[in-house]
Amino acid sequence: MKKEMIKSILENAFKQSTKTPSFWQLPKVLQIKYQLENAVSSKAVISLLEQHSVLIKEALGLTDEMFNSTVQAIKNLEGESSGN
Repeated sequence: MKKEMIKSILENAFKQSTKTPSFWQLPKVLQIKYQLENAVSSKAVISLLEQHSVLIKEALGLTDEMFNSTVQAIKNLEGESSGN
């Protein structure tokens, strides 16, 4: 897994966010962040993002397009590493 590249993709996406998680959303967002940081494969990262897509988009104010392009960028990395 290209962990640093995935981290960079996620950070760039989250920089585009238009809002800060609410007091009630923050614990769940932090839990997801922890799970993402400890994921052992890009498939696990993608699974977590897709599983929590509604919360992530709502809490950070990401559009569907922003979110989907982030997931696709990670999937593209996975394709590159399987081609090597």
